[in-house]
Amino acid sequence: MKILLIHTFYGQGGGEDQVFKNECELLSYAADARQLCFNNGGKKIQVLLNFILGPFNILSLAKFNAAIKADRPDVIHIHNWHFAASPILIRAAKKLKIPVVVTLHNYRLLCPSATLFHNGKLFTESLKERFPWKAISNKVYRDSWLQTFWLAGITYWHKRLKTWQSVDRYITLNEFSKQLFLKSDLHLKESQIDVKANFVSDSGYNVKQRESYYLYVGRLSPEKGLPTLLAAFSNTSYKIRIVGDGPLRKNVEQAAKENENITYLGACSNESIRSLMKSASALIFPSIWFEGMPMTILEAFSTGTFVIGSKLGAMESLIADDYNGYLFTPGDILSLRANIARWESLDSLSRSIRSIRARQTYESHYTPENNLDKLLNIYSSTIQASSPIVTENDQHMETMVLDFPVFSAPLDKIDLKNKTVINTINQYSYVMTTKDPAFKEALMSHVLLPDGVGMTVASKFLNGIKVNKIAGAELHHYLLEKLQQEGGSCFYLGSSEPTLQKIKEHVQSEFPAIRVSTYSPPFKKEFTDEDNQAMIDAINRVKPDVLFIGMTAPKQEKWAHQHYKEIDAQTICAVGAVFDFYAGTIKRPSRFWINMKLEWLIRLVNEPGRMWKRYLYYGPYFVFILLNKKLKKTLSIPPTMVKQTKVIKVPTVR
Repeated sequence: MKILLIHTFYGQGGGEDQVFKNECELLSYAADARQLCFNNGGKKIQVLLNFILGPFNILSLAKFNAAIKADRPDVIHIHNWHFAASPILIRAAKKLKIPVVVTLHNYRLLCPSATLFHNGKLFTESLKERFPWKAISNKVYRDSWLQTFWLAGITYWHKRLKTWQSVDRYITLNEFSKQLFLKSDLHLKESQIDVKANFVSDSGYNVKQRESYYLYVGRLSPEKGLPTLLAAFSNTSYKIRIVGDGPLRKNVEQAAKENENITYLGACSNESIRSLMKSASALIFPSIWFEGMPMTILEAFSTGTFVIGSKLGAMESLIADDYNGYLFTPGDILSLRANIARWESLDSLSRSIRSIRARQTYESHYTPENNLDKLLNIYSSTIQASSPIVTENDQHMETMVLDFPVFSAPLDKIDLKNKTVINTINQYSYVMTTKDPAFKEALMSHVLLPDGVGMTVASKFLNGIKVNKIAGAELHHYLLEKLQQEGGSCFYLGSSEPTLQKIKEHVQSEFPAIRVSTYSPPFKKEFTDEDNQAMIDAINRVKPDVLFIGMTAPKQEKWAHQHYKEIDAQTICAVGAVFDFYAGTIKRPSRFWINMKLEWLIRLVNEPGRMWKRYLYYGPYFVFILLNKKLKKTLSIPPTMVKQTKVIKVPTVR
């Protein structure tokens, strides 16, 4: 398995950077894992340029394309895109049909703060707004309204472009984070998100002969709950040793001076921290923000250390009260003291049992081996779900026409053994894709049929390759014949109830072996979540072999692209006008006009009000595009010709 791991390092190193390094090292033992790294540090002008290019960093895109060209991966795993890499890499990967996995280390897609914490308290206002205006007014990112606005704009822009929805698989570090993202207006599906915790290496453990001191390890900052920690231990006999550095260092040093039971050790090496953990009575973790996956708690579990932590976010997922730790009310000094007293009241055997449980928690969930298995399973399932359907000599079955891989073989060459999404493209839909990136992405399905004389002409005119037109009506008829022969069911989604009833009657008359089901969705510009779920439920109750969708372009293609993973149907086809043609509500031009390549003209004559713009406006515009591309192609010098001119010797005339 070839994996490309992408990460942007922060100006100042942090937990995400370390997790990335750990996973890269772990994967190197089991797969062909390569790295593509960016950096938010450097000279001020470079940092500024990267931040300005945040939405679409073309410099990063060039670096990405070079990496893909050197060795195309089976899957791409992005840890941190912010901000030097930029979300453009997700869109580029999807255009290349490479599945994408993204780890959500923080909450940046939900709020510019990335932590949902600001000014010493939780900040969840962004979860209630479509655009985070309150976060901007509060300057939650770098204490700058301008930078906060720009970052918010980047995430919002790509939300509108459905970049975030296009990611094949997200990884959250805990169940709490998963639920936050599912409830957000990103409209992610539950099947898109896997929960996979981080891991720590095993350096041994100790469940006996522990000393009487408690231990805090972490950044000395308000969100980590330092004020609560210091207040809880001040003027008590409970001993605590504090390891770390940060903006509240002076507060810690002052508390240590005033209280003999508080010892400040400063920043320590990993080896020293492990040694302290193995001897500590328990670890105190008083954080008051929504932590992602606190590595300190995992370290504690690995050493068999009991944890007394805040009952908040990830800590509730990690700590089972009175099993491997205690949970106290976040920010509550008395609650923390009460749980310390609770631990102090236990005898040595009871403490040892709980230390053993802490170690068992680590062995069951947070070892490198366990993490590697989960990670490889996520990659494998993502690749499998996103794998191309047409596999029989692809280069002879697809032809690139106007940057689209158009199917150019007989319909019976399509492999329908796996779930397959089939779309059609014509001159009108192509022009629409130049103005609608989301539609272009939706058309990049498993199979794309050239339904229109414009696409066949474009292939011959630009590439010199003949491609035969395959209309949606032909696909529809082919699949019905196949179902009739093999036995099966089909489902029609779209149109009105009278039209669907006529379709059902025609199918039952012509193809009696086929079981037919229908659903007429509400006629509206955009469906609500309830509308979408109702349609999905109706389809999944039947589990059809073939789903036909008729909602007109680009609505039907976008709907199929957004929901196909949730739909329990083997073949999904967006066929638009075929519904009316087959029902007889609109008459399709005769075979004579189709063979004459003038089907478009008859449709224009029959439906001038609906078709005039498609053929009389977009038609000439499409021709202009073809001529423009042909001119550029003619005037450009092929790379091979450039190389040849360098070695041609012109004889000297004497």
